[in-house]
Amino acid sequence: MVKLPRWPLLLLSLLLLAGAVPPLDPGRVAGVYVLDSRSGKSLVMVLPSLELGVLSSTGETLLGVEALSARFLPDGQIAFIDPNLALRHFGPRGATDWLPPGSANAPLFVSPDGQTLAYLKPIGLQPGDNEPSANGVAVLDLATKTERLLLQVPDVTVRLYGWVGQQLLVEVPNWSPATNAPLEKMVLGLLSTDGPQAAPRALANLPPVLPGAHYPQTSLDQRYLAYQSDEGLVVASLSSGSYGLKGTASDPMWTDTGLSAVVNGQRTGLAVSPDDLTQFSPANGDVALPAASGIAVPSPAGPAQPRAVLFYRPV
Repeated sequence: MVKLPRWPLLLLSLLLLAGAVPPLDPGRVAGVYVLDSRSGKSLVMVLPSLELGVLSSTGETLLGVEALSARFLPDGQIAFIDPNLALRHFGPRGATDWLPPGSANAPLFVSPDGQTLAYLKPIGLQPGDNEPSANGVAVLDLATKTERLLLQVPDVTVRLYGWVGQQLLVEVPNWSPATNAPLEKMVLGLLSTDGPQAAPRALANLPPVLPGAHYPQTSLDQRYLAYQSDEGLVVASLSSGSYGLKGTASDPMWTDTGLSAVVNGQRTGLAVSPDDLTQFSPANGDVALPAASGIAVPSPAGPAQPRAVLFYRPV
């Protein structure tokens, strides 16, 4: 661990709390993402290095490890997924592996009771590769270190949005087999963590993610989801699937102070209340999975498949 001079990171932390630091793309310009917050400490990713750091009122520390996603555990230690897709743990003695490289992909979420981790599971990863063509959803029991693969869909990366009680909220990207065009809705579904399932149980229909937009962003407390659609900025409840629209705001980002987005070219804090989430389109039965023909024979003239959302941004 490297202890940094306090004044530059203290300034950075103040900017974060004020919502003044925009969410920047890794590799383009230096910046930070707030990944989690607990007991007066913020877990952040420094960009473009992807190095983890902890900010608090008593100091700032870089941890000397890189991550794609990370979360505080209930005891203040850290679980993270590194660029080699290893699931790791950072404690008083530094970093150790829980699962080897190639085993886990971002995003990473900790269950409400702190006993289980949920993450994407690389499928068909070739030796030495760290860019799987598909990802399922898996959980790791922290007491037994037992992993369970809950869902995999051929040639598809399932999107994982967080915990709802002891279930997981997911989306399975889908598109028309004939035209390869994205479906005109996002279907949220729930996964049990007991074992493998053929499909999630449908919860609600939402407006689809705007093509080319960033991966939908889950709030640090796993209560809300925010993303861009062609109807405007969507804010949805993870537990119910009800949602509201925030006009033309774009590029949402969560910190421990709430939601901010770009409005008229300026990053602005946006109030979020359950009372604002007045729209609801219930869904029933199992979530429909993509037809095999839509995966194997894409239309070159059709628009991008709905999984063509820009890189996962850590939450």
